[in-house]
Amino acid sequence: MRIRALPLLLLTSCTAASTTVTPPSSTPTPQATASAPPASAARAWKLEAATPMRTASSIPFTVSAGWYVTEDHGRLLLEDPERELRLTLLEVPGTSAERALAEAWKQTRPDFALPVKLSAHPPAQDGWDEIIQNTYDTPPREARVVGGLARRKGDTNHVILLDGSAAAMDRRGDQAAQVLLGFKSARLAEESFASKTPLPLTAERLQSLERVLPHVP
Repeated sequence: MRIRALPLLLLTSCTAASTTVTPPSSTPTPQATASAPPASAARAWKLEAATPMRTASSIPFTVSAGWYVTEDHGRLLLEDPERELRLTLLEVPGTSAERALAEAWKQTRPDFALPVKLSAHPPAQDGWDEIIQNTYDTPPREARVVGGLARRKGDTNHVILLDGSAAAMDRRGDQAAQVLLGFKSARLAEESFASKTPLPLTAERLQSLERVLPHVP
């Protein structure tokens, strides 16, 4: 069976030349300390159309039609229409994305013990301060794909945990990538000129533009 490449690794496709990939450390990673999530009843629904959504701290992303969404204890669980692929979105406080990723697994699955197969630290971009993504080693007979992605802005880590069958990844990988790659830091403000008064285009300014801009025949 051909197993589709994990969409997490698409994150490095534009920066492959400068991405640092390191083998997992043999030293146990200290765990981040997260505040207890607020007590709340789980809420689940199925999306009838592609739907823009937001995390607890207003990070925007879009989920494809037909996916199931469960909101519980400040976390979001996204499942593909066949419910064979799961994306868990949560936020973990701390100044280390690596420790936050380990803490996210601890919070969602205390018995998680898969070894890291590959760990990548792509250059931070799109307003993030740090990015780490791990793929985990699973028994071949399971034909399963497991990965984790943590992106830090300040002292908040936005984590996505992925777990599903290889067949589901083949079917739904592009839809999963839409969530994995669609995040942008809410603190990345786009500059707007809507409230600014334009300067008059004088002869002096035209001459300045001619000096710095290439001539178009």
